[in-house]
Amino acid sequence: MRPELDTLVVHNDRVEKVIGYFCGSPIYALSTQEADFDAARYRRNIVLMNKELSDTQSEVSTAEVLPGELVCPDGIVRRGTTAEAIGDEYYNQAVSEENTQRISIVEAQVHSDAGAVVTWRPDRKCGQGEFALLHEEAV
Repeated sequence: MRPELDTLVVHNDRVEKVIGYFCGSPIYALSTQEADFDAARYRRNIVLMNKELSDTQSEVSTAEVLPGELVCPDGIVRRGTTAEAIGDEYYNQAVSEENTQRISIVEAQVHSDAGAVVTWRPDRKCGQGEFALLHEEAV
């Protein structure tokens, strides 16, 4: 059986004077009695917090759905505009190539940086034959 590592965390007040050096690093004395007292107080606080939590678990509050939010199929409350709330039909829409121009991905990056409206990979394919659609500006 492998022994567990005991992590020592103490307050700076428990560290005392330098009692020596090891490879140039100082070795500090530690007040072990006060450190043990701190550990016992920490454990007691954990027990008290757990007791308080177990006492309040009988009072379960439900999440309130605010205006503009929906309960998604996975049970999580999200804004109505998120992809999870909109669903797959949003991503499966056909992109019209009317009033657009087919351009390469590199050209699309340049036009996008200039502020043009670009639809990236309307066929949803990555790799060979990638393209983007450059939309004409609406006046």
